[in-house]
Amino acid sequence: MSNDALQIVLLGGGHVGYYTAEQLVKQGHNLTIIERDQTRCDLLLEAGFDTVLHGEAVDPDVLGRADLACADVVAGLTDDIGSNLAVCLVASKMEGVRTVLRVDSPSARDEYEKFVDQVIFPEGLGALATVSAITGGSLPDAVNELTGIIELLQIQVTEDAPVAGTAIRDIAVPDGCSIVVDMDEKTVVSPATTLRPGMNLLVATEPAASREIVEILTGNQ
Repeated sequence: MSNDALQIVLLGGGHVGYYTAEQLVKQGHNLTIIERDQTRCDLLLEAGFDTVLHGEAVDPDVLGRADLACADVVAGLTDDIGSNLAVCLVASKMEGVRTVLRVDSPSARDEYEKFVDQVIFPEGLGALATVSAITGGSLPDAVNELTGIIELLQIQVTEDAPVAGTAIRDIAVPDGCSIVVDMDEKTVVSPATTLRPGMNLLVATEPAASREIVEILTGNQ
């Protein structure tokens, strides 16, 4: 197991949670998945996920077994915004725990982003995509597909990149593309994050936008 492995608690093992968990496990991260549907729990266990807790995400007993205080990231990925938010608010009170909230529409982002570290709308990549982090080399390769329309790219910002030294909010990020994680710091980025030369980023993108975001972050055409 890599020393860079993150401790991640995922709420929800449905379509979004499953494929997010699959990518994270492939990259060596440690996961605890909370899922309320027993049939879905059985499927997750059969798929090889080691720690799957059956129950409601807001159940204090379930949260106690998930040990949120030891997590690096808590991601609410169920289709119930209320449950996602409730658990993220609990986790936000714990030192060093990053929180990620799934919402059901792009318009909900502004409403909830003041409560958590990151708001995501995985069904449409116009907003920030599902939180994940990967380890490994720094080449801008498409390492895995999260769904049929999402690629995860690992990109290192070069000294020649036109955006080096610029905050993400000041960058014209292509439609269908989101800069998600600073892999060096193991943190979810924010609009205020400044891109440094040598910085390793995880980017979620639609395939049509992948070439453009690589050019923006590396200066290579």
